[in-house]
Amino acid sequence: MAILPIISFLVLVAVFYRRIEEGIPLWRTSFVAAALVWGALVAASTELLSLIHGITFLNLSIFWVLSICVAVYSLFYPQGQRRVLRWGKMESLRLSEWILILSVGLIGGLVVVMAWDTPPNNWDSMTYHMARVAHWVQNQSIEFYPTNIERQLWKATWAESAILHFQILGHGDRMANLIQIFSMIATVLAVTLIVQELGAGILAQILGAVITVTIPVGILEACSTQNDYVVAFWACCLAYFVLLARRRWNLFYFMGVALSAGLAILTKESGYIIVLPFLFWLGVEIARKYQWKKTVAILCSILMVIFVLNSLHYMRNEHLYQQAIAPQSAHMEMNNTSWTLRLVAFNAVGNLSLHMVTPWKTLNEPIARGLSDLLTWIKGQPIDIKITNPLHEDNSGNLLHLVLIGICMGIYIRSNKKQGINAYAAVILLLPVLFILCLNWNRYYARIHLPIFVLYVPFMAVILTMQRQRIIVFAVSFILIAASLAWVFFNESRPLIGQKNIFYTPRKEQYFSNNPGYIFSYTSAVKEIQEKGCSQIGLILSEDTWEYPLWSIAKEDVRFEHVSVNNVSGHLNYPLGEFSPCAIIHGDTRAPMLIAINGKPFIKAHQYAILSSYLRFDFVPVELQQEIMRAALGRGQR
Repeated sequence: MAILPIISFLVLVAVFYRRIEEGIPLWRTSFVAAALVWGALVAASTELLSLIHGITFLNLSIFWVLSICVAVYSLFYPQGQRRVLRWGKMESLRLSEWILILSVGLIGGLVVVMAWDTPPNNWDSMTYHMARVAHWVQNQSIEFYPTNIERQLWKATWAESAILHFQILGHGDRMANLIQIFSMIATVLAVTLIVQELGAGILAQILGAVITVTIPVGILEACSTQNDYVVAFWACCLAYFVLLARRRWNLFYFMGVALSAGLAILTKESGYIIVLPFLFWLGVEIARKYQWKKTVAILCSILMVIFVLNSLHYMRNEHLYQQAIAPQSAHMEMNNTSWTLRLVAFNAVGNLSLHMVTPWKTLNEPIARGLSDLLTWIKGQPIDIKITNPLHEDNSGNLLHLVLIGICMGIYIRSNKKQGINAYAAVILLLPVLFILCLNWNRYYARIHLPIFVLYVPFMAVILTMQRQRIIVFAVSFILIAASLAWVFFNESRPLIGQKNIFYTPRKEQYFSNNPGYIFSYTSAVKEIQEKGCSQIGLILSEDTWEYPLWSIAKEDVRFEHVSVNNVSGHLNYPLGEFSPCAIIHGDTRAPMLIAINGKPFIKAHQYAILSSYLRFDFVPVELQQEIMRAALGRGQR
């Protein structure tokens, strides 16, 4: 039944193709518009079914069948002028252009293989992306629950909501990575639309596709359950519909802008920074054509759609944290609270340093030392930069693309042919400035720069093809494609070749690709507890402890809940009602031999390398009970 959402999307593409106006690329625009409506359907169905604890296989199946029926009806009725479904005329392309297109398809195809053949194994996926999905499946709701890992609660929800639908309908996480890989493919199409709307031809569009698909962080992330490529896609949709709205304002463009902005924010908190300059640009463009009252009305309507899409998530956060977007502690950790020249300089250089990464460790070592010295000098306190695992999604950067952006900026400044892209260039120039001003530097933030790099791609494609020297286009394309192969084939989490490649490594082992030493502790702890006949397992974990592997190992009839929760979520009720664990999995191996949960004693049954397992006293064999009692009496007599 996991095919139902996909069928719904494909029918929506056909619906838009038959109904959107002439003068814009029909199939690609229909694809983007269908994705926006599909995204809104995912968000609305998840939130509404959650209110009645109705996120179940049956209800989701019914929802998607109904959505397909409505889409099919609107495809053929009501009667009127409807465009016949057919492929448009293919532009005649040169052999060299076909080679570039095939190269894009090859890279994309290999990433799809990685996404399909590997389970979620990214660190954040293990702690909160997939762990929150597992709780939602169990609770049949996205209602907040007690947890030691608060990011499972307050973080934006759209990407995980989409995974949730496939997780339930597909009875597992086989399709979990496909949300990101779909976003990568869709982003390539959206970039070509932006390039065309900026006035460039087919060669620039092909170059835009090449630059997009070769972004190293994008390649590594696209086959994971992170959400930065999803944000990048919504951002490209927003840019495209803002460009269309410059021509003529209508309901189709309005909904495109509003849904793009709302879904970007509902996917990740960085969406606010990306959406803001585009909405400002739109406001300026509308104000040039209409009176200020109509401009205000249009912008307020867009903001209303954004708020409606995010409102229930805001309400949950507000109820628990008295903050609509994130708890105060997260605000303090992520956001700048003051602006000084030293801080701005440190953030600027620090963010650039994240992309000074090459696939060669011998080059990375001197680069890291130089960056450490520079950042230490700027901030006035020791900063230690370590470039480890350069082919890993958490540590990689986009060095070649950063250099290309600099070159294109230089060409743009010196060029006289600026008229068509001035406004777009101004908006994308604002994005890194806003990131530097708003967010504290973090050594793992290269991945959240992905939407910025993607939004720079249309600008680069237009600038490079303006030179009217095809050799430049093909030279740039060849360098980027050749360089990208390192990240395609040697992805450290999902290698296509080598001894630990994804085709020969069992799926259960691939959950632990980033920490192979964890597999024995996790599998042994769950197996030991289930062999005792225990089906209610409490979790005592830290904020950054892996949780999802426990769900992937355990059988479906096991209930996991966090216990001994010491943060603000600890006072919440469990969505499934009373919870009485018969075993505990503890993330601290130094925990004492005896612990009490809800007034009931639990005895440490086994201590593994990174976990400890506890059994409730009545689940412990009599011999072990007697041994523990004798040890306790002996300590009491001394």
